[in-house]
Order: sequence, then structure tokens, then C-alpha cells
Amino acid sequence: MTRLLSLQFCLTVALFLVLSGMDVTPASAQSRFCDREASRYASRQPGPGEQAFAGGVLGGLTGAIIGGAIGGKKGVGRGAAIGGGVGVVGGLARGSAEWQRAYDHAYADCMNRRARPAAVHRPAPWSDEWYQYCASKYRSFNPDTGKYRTYGGEYRMCR
Repeated sequence: MTRLLSLQFCLTVALFLVLSGMDVTPASAQSRFCDREASRYASRQPGPGEQAFAGGVLGGLTGAIIGGAIGGKKGVGRGAAIGGGVGVVGGLARGSAEWQRAYDHAYADCMNRRARPAAVHRPAPWSDEWYQYCASKYRSFNPDTGKYRTYGGEYRMCR
């Protein structure tokens, strides 16, 4: 009986995770690192709290002006309250969207940057492979000096 209940519980949890769209696969070390870095970066941007405050102030002022124009002195307070409330909600939404955009950008940048190969194989200088590499990469390569000419007219050692 208890086995049946524990199996039913496990299936219920698994079904809930599948239906809720949660990713149950373990995150890689790289994605955890990039998640932390992206969160730090996004947290330096103006967050929902700052945006909500600014939206509330701007909405309250705008609501007071419109309320005063429509309803006189009584309309100023009502307009300020309504405008402030709308401004706070709008500021929260905008702040959340901006934070998410900054996070997504930083996360993608981190994942792309860390996905590149760590080191590029370069042949040892003066080896046959090095001569072939430099001659194929630079038309101005001089095998006697090991240097090539840049577009600016400088001579640089092939590496």
C-alpha cells in the first residue's frame, strides 16, 4: 500500500513538473556560472523598484494635472491617486522587462563567449608546419625572416 502511494506521489510530481514546463535536467557548470554573472549584471541596471517609484511620481503628477483640469480641486487628489497607482504598476512592468532583457543579453553573451575553444593550435616557429601556415595566411610572408608585411607597411613576425 505504501509503495503504491509513493509511486503515485512520484508520478504526480513528475507530471506536475512536465506540465509546468520546468526543466528537470541538471544544469551544467557553465550555465550556472553564466546565470550568476547575468544576474549580477542585470542587478546593476535600474530595477523594478526604481522604475515603480519613478512611474508612480510621474503618473501621480500627470494624474493630478488631468484630474485638476477635469474635476477642479477635488479632481486633483483623485487624479493623483489613480495616476500614481497606474504609474507604479507600469513602472514595475517596465523594470521587470528591462531587467529580464539585460539578464538575457548577458547570459547569451556569457554562454557564447565560454563556448569558444580555449586555445588555438599554432605550429612551433620555424617548423615545416609553421612555414606552410604563414605562407598560406600571409601573401607577403618572407620565409627567410619569418615576417610578413601588414597593410600599414609594418613588418611583423608570423605567430
